[in-house]
Amino acid sequence: MKTRRLTFKFTLFFTMCMLVILVITSLLSYFNQMQLYKQQREESIQYVANYLDTLVVTDGEDFLNMQRYFIAHYEDFRLPVHFDNDDIQKSRERYEELFSLHYPKKVLGKDIQFDELSDEVKAAHAIYNYEYYRYMFEEAAKSFNIAYAYYLVPTGEPEHMYWFLDVVREEKEIDGKPYLLLCDDVFDSIVKFPLMWEAWSTGKRPKGYDTYDNEYGKTYAYYSPLFINGEKLGVIGVEVDIDKVNHGILTATIRQMLIIGGILVVIMLILLFSIYTISNMRKDLQDSEKKAQEMSELAVKDSLTGIRNKLGYDKEVQKISWEIASGLKELGVAMIDLNFLKRINDTYGHDKGNVAIISLSRIICHIFEHSPVFRIGGDEFVVILKGHDLEHIEELTETFNRQLETLQKNDALEYWEKTSAAIGYAIFDPAVDTSYDNVFKRADNKMYEAKKAMKATRE
Repeated sequence: MKTRRLTFKFTLFFTMCMLVILVITSLLSYFNQMQLYKQQREESIQYVANYLDTLVVTDGEDFLNMQRYFIAHYEDFRLPVHFDNDDIQKSRERYEELFSLHYPKKVLGKDIQFDELSDEVKAAHAIYNYEYYRYMFEEAAKSFNIAYAYYLVPTGEPEHMYWFLDVVREEKEIDGKPYLLLCDDVFDSIVKFPLMWEAWSTGKRPKGYDTYDNEYGKTYAYYSPLFINGEKLGVIGVEVDIDKVNHGILTATIRQMLIIGGILVVIMLILLFSIYTISNMRKDLQDSEKKAQEMSELAVKDSLTGIRNKLGYDKEVQKISWEIASGLKELGVAMIDLNFLKRINDTYGHDKGNVAIISLSRIICHIFEHSPVFRIGGDEFVVILKGHDLEHIEELTETFNRQLETLQKNDALEYWEKTSAAIGYAIFDPAVDTSYDNVFKRADNKMYEAKKAMKATRE
């Protein structure tokens, strides 16, 4: 009887202590999650704005020509409300077929300028690019869990904006048929959207956010002016919900509290029946296996850029060496080195140097999308060229250099955002090359030659 009373008292005391700890822990968890979520969402909209800005600026003249022509002729266009990536590809093929038919063996921007094209080709170019960028804005909003993303262009009337790119597809009925609403002319008051108009008027990203309530709940809006070739074209806006998640976090916290409470009861019973040790050993074993699996996956991934690291590169080189010994002949290597990383780190801090490294990584992956990319050093990247990229390496190298040159000329960017890098490539020649190292060394030497030339030009 005495033992039972003692057990009852222990159980009651243990239960009361656990309930108090559970309530306090849940409240702290709730408020911490809310604060962390708010901070993460604020950071995420800045990141998405940078991503969309880089996406547009990278294509430069194509976007500039599309915007000018589209705004001048959007009333003549009839775009379907529903289109996907396959439809965009068909629009691209139509434009390329028309261009090849009217201007055989010519390259837009080199042999012929956009203004020299026929209206039919201009329209096909504008429609394809508009569908592509609108789709990319929509995909960015989905991928980064953003409430709203859009691109605005002033109409010329005070406080009026064209909603040029929008993740929400609205319909407009024309001749009894539904079409996509294009370039909606909206009155956006300076009083309601002060930072949006500040971004446009100053050409700089404002500090802070426009905050307001709409169908997405309470949202924060961040703005970034868009410049191409030094010309200010419009404003990119990104919005994220803050309070909408409150109910979800509260529900999750209550669920977590109930789960933890149940676990505590189970643990208490396990302690009373002396089975805790066995259960704990099993849990430790499962955690160890999970951590081992996670470590294996992370071993070949660069923590800063998300691409494969030096270990992943070494494994790929070993695999290629076996393939060369088995008769592989189609192989190329591109060596890329970020310029002025030490200067950025010393002058602006390592966090800005990381921004430069990440920016270069994205550009490389965007251009060489058919080949594996590796970061093998602090500022060194290697692309093992395959398939399409190998066949078009000269054209891709020119594209790479043009995009970096565009960033260099963009006065709206900070020094560390004006990505500068040298590239050199080499292609496997079975007549002279006996190993992967031969190709890599030639690519590395060409990269350093390019790097010296760039420094000579700058100095």
